[in-house]
Amino acid sequence: LLPSATSCASLIPRKPLSPCPAASAAIALQRSAQWLMPLTMIARLRHHFPALASVAIRIIGVALGYLVIVIIGRTWGPEGNGIYALVTQTAMFLSMVAIGGLDLSAVRQFSAVEAQQGRVSSGSLTALFALTAVLILIPIALLAFGGPSILGWIIDGQFSSLAIAALAMTLAARAITRMVSAVLRTQGFFLTGQSFDIVIIPLLLIAVLLGGLVASLDDLLGWMIVTGAASIALAVGTMLVIHRRRATAHVTEQNVSVRAILTGALPLWGVAVSATFADWYGLAVVTAQHGLADAGVFRVVMQIAVAFSIVSTGLFAVYSPRIGAAQSLGDWNKVARLVRSATWLSAALILPAAIV
Repeated sequence: LLPSATSCASLIPRKPLSPCPAASAAIALQRSAQWLMPLTMIARLRHHFPALASVAIRIIGVALGYLVIVIIGRTWGPEGNGIYALVTQTAMFLSMVAIGGLDLSAVRQFSAVEAQQGRVSSGSLTALFALTAVLILIPIALLAFGGPSILGWIIDGQFSSLAIAALAMTLAARAITRMVSAVLRTQGFFLTGQSFDIVIIPLLLIAVLLGGLVASLDDLLGWMIVTGAASIALAVGTMLVIHRRRATAHVTEQNVSVRAILTGALPLWGVAVSATFADWYGLAVVTAQHGLADAGVFRVVMQIAVAFSIVSTGLFAVYSPRIGAAQSLGDWNKVARLVRSATWLSAALILPAAIV
């Protein structure tokens, strides 16, 4: 009845044997060759297409923004870029003050409905955009009644009424297209949603600039009002068309509480505002201390720097899941190796372009 020596030895935990270096190299080479096969590459590209397309849209958005400042700079010089930068950056900052975190909270709440094979009701969409409109009207009202005096410390009261109007329309366009983008992403229209958030506003303005419709800086501000209104109409119209086409008898509509969306947005508000405040404050200080011309040069430099961040965004998407998995397993050595690898790769991609 006593166990044998062989069975007792089998109960003793043994350290797993590590493969020899030659075997490890062969396995790695085989996996690499398999990955490089055309069918495997196509399958992997299809799997990662939404992420790759998202990065591509961001690259296009940055390129369009850079093209706008190039056209304005070559036509009206650094001062023109300074006026354009101050209006757009202030509008972006105020839009975050108005609806910061609301889009992320809406994505969370609406995605829960979509995950249950449901459909967000039209009443919930109406309530969400009514709340968005109210939140947008607060900073617009402040600009309408005290814009020149509130922003006068930046450029010594040179904020014209036309610039205030362009700022207000750009604020509304940025906020509404951002909310439309959030709704479309929850419905599975990732590329369409991101296009409205990133591409549509600069693309319309480029069309106007290249069309020869802008003869002065005042014309530029006036066309910013027109393109802002057009972007709002296109975004909201597209969202309504998609929402109506998705209405079927087999899908039940569910109401989403605006109070729940607003409650979820409050903790995210500070993060959203702080992310844009630094860019706006730097531009405001340069404008106040050195004038619009230097602000235009500062804007060009910042636009180039934004292009470099695309690499960091792509690397973050690749490395963050791996780092999170290693951290959950308590493998801190692997975490350190991944961080080191990401840092070296980021430096290798960024430094040559920065040096050039």
